Amino acid sequence: MTQEYYHLCGALLGEGSIITPGSYGIIINQFYGTNSIGGNPCKYFYEQELEAYRKIHTPQKLSRFACVFVCHSLENLQEFQKYSGRNYQFAYRVTPVGNTEKMHIANWKNSDQIWDNPNWRNLMQQSIQEYWQKDLTPQLHNPNASLEILLPCPIKIIERIEL
Repeated sequence: MTQEYYHLCGALLGEGSIITPGSYGIIINQFYGTNSIGGNPCKYFYEQELEAYRKIHTPQKLSRFACVFVCHSLENLQEFQKYSGRNYQFAYRVTPVGNTEKMHIANWKNSDQIWDNPNWRNLMQQSIQEYWQKDLTPQLHNPNASLEILLPCPIKIIERIEL
């Protein structure tokens, strides 16, 4: 049986469409990057720190800049859409097209409450370490867990879903 996931995307796509890894990295670097006039500098800084930690401490893990993000349940996707304010994006049920052995599972709420804390730098480092080191595989059985799954391969649209 093929594994199915859920994905948010700004593009209106048809059944059978393929989404390739890497668009998040392009968005972060072009919209949030240091030469950009838009975006959130804290978000860009946090993403750069996540990537630096990954390269040094867990280089075998998949880069957030070279993956496709999916949710493990419809409930998780709905919660993520509300949390991220992405009500304008389309929701899809998807399946991986390729090997998913190198997927990484993390908590998308991992960086909450960091920036308003005077001890934000230490909290950020702890958050980044947990993001890459903590094994959240057992939580895949909980449809309400705040998980993001990084897939190394393209995904195929099975159907568009209404949230």
